[in-house]
Amino acid sequence: MIQIKVPKDVLDIIDTLTERNHEAYVVGGCIRDSIMGHRVNDWDISTSAEPEEVMSIFESIQGFRVIPTGLKHGTVTVLYNGIHYEITTHRIEGEYSDRRRPDSVSFTQDVQDDLSRRDFTINAMAYSHEKGIVDPFGGLEDIEKGIVRCVGNPDRRFDEDALRMFRAVRFATQLEFEIEENTYASIFRNRRHACHVSVERIRQEFDKLLLSRVPSKGIRLLVDTELMDYIAPEVYDMVGFDQRHPYHDKELFEHTMVVLDNTPQTLNVRLAALFHDIGKPRCLELDERGIAHYYGHDDVGAELAKSILRRLRYDKRTIEAVENLIKEHMDQLEGFTKKGIKRFINRLGRQNLEDYFSLIYADVLGCKEPFDFSYLEDFKARVHSALMGKEPMTISDLAVNGHDLIEMGFPQSKIMSETIHYLFDTVLEHPEFNEKDKLLDLARKKLEEYKS
Repeated sequence: MIQIKVPKDVLDIIDTLTERNHEAYVVGGCIRDSIMGHRVNDWDISTSAEPEEVMSIFESIQGFRVIPTGLKHGTVTVLYNGIHYEITTHRIEGEYSDRRRPDSVSFTQDVQDDLSRRDFTINAMAYSHEKGIVDPFGGLEDIEKGIVRCVGNPDRRFDEDALRMFRAVRFATQLEFEIEENTYASIFRNRRHACHVSVERIRQEFDKLLLSRVPSKGIRLLVDTELMDYIAPEVYDMVGFDQRHPYHDKELFEHTMVVLDNTPQTLNVRLAALFHDIGKPRCLELDERGIAHYYGHDDVGAELAKSILRRLRYDKRTIEAVENLIKEHMDQLEGFTKKGIKRFINRLGRQNLEDYFSLIYADVLGCKEPFDFSYLEDFKARVHSALMGKEPMTISDLAVNGHDLIEMGFPQSKIMSETIHYLFDTVLEHPEFNEKDKLLDLARKKLEEYKS
């Protein structure tokens, strides 16, 4: 019998229910992850006890706090030793008229009925330390084979909840499994149902996919199943695109996949890697030798990425970081002056520097060998040297601010903005000028010029 290492607090909850003649199991992904030796983040509990019974039981025991989070769907949250645990009554679901949520649920005493409504076999297992693993749909065998397979009829599963198609791709990517043949074919047949899924839920699955060890696996699946239509259809323009340049030995999409897989598992740099060259197909120019050039593809790509991320409703900070990484990824790093390096840091943002270096390193790995990182290492050293020097890098580092200029008589207008940028430009070139009296003196002269 396979033993699942269930935390003591979870066992306490299960024992509390079973001592009162109710079935109780841990269910779902926690069993899969435990079997595979992965970290388990959430332990979900399913029970034959109905919600009101669950509330009554735990409200009567000291040390438990009960929160009625979803009584309509059979879910009660129990707070125990500072951790929230969801306890859900075994249930059968009705029709899914909106292809996302069941119109109704009814409770059942049979845990197998509950498991039959779940998405994939690897998530349709239950476990208790008394009865062991309940696995009516072959989840253990599919874990052994490395397969993502729907419970029952895949067309029905995806018709019920179209998000499951994205989840299938995400699980295959995270777990480095294959999608079972009938399940894969069903995703392709039912892909148009994805229009019923909210952008926010699609983005959540997309983020998890991108943060997997080999994210290119998921991107390829999204492209092949055409689910990419609902994330970033602009990606299709890269597929099969011949870069026609001696520096590249891969078509654009393959180059991008190599870059993506060679970045660290952080969201901003993964997004930037996926979209860093997305502007190339729109900027293609051939010279007299038939060699391709992509002038301005960094700026075009940054705008495209911004549009995609806004459509997917990413937060402003993420969008700005990814946009800046893409916009700067074609900089000629050998030609920077000391002042230019400061301007670069200011444009990119200090918080994005490590992501930038990771992106450029991966971009080189996506090109034709031999790889030369010497210019990158030299530039990185110069950037770190500039940071260690503690010289002004941003406008906020100036010894004066807008309030100082207003007190001097500057109107809150373009004139004041231009003056602040003039002062900043001066300080970048001459850090010794970053003293309040010196800067106010320069500002006073500028004000006199504007008035004259």
